[in-house]
Amino acid sequence: MLDDAVGEYRIDEDQDGTVDYRVETPDFDYREFNSTLVLRWEYRPGSLFYLVWSQARLDDTLRGEGASFGRV
Repeated sequence: MLDDAVGEYRIDEDQDGTVDYRVETPDFDYREFNSTLVLRWEYRPGSLFYLVWSQARLDDTLRGEGASFGRV
């Protein structure tokens, strides 16, 4: 449960009415972009050639500063 007055999350894991954990409100964004390209070429019946290209980009910045996937 979020307590805006204090700026933290209070977690009651076992639901006994007592707060088990306190976590400050996270002030970051986490963004991720994954892509995969697969090319398949059958140059003779039964003979295949595969070319696979994969790329992953991530950006974790503080809120308010903006996020950009520029040169990550």
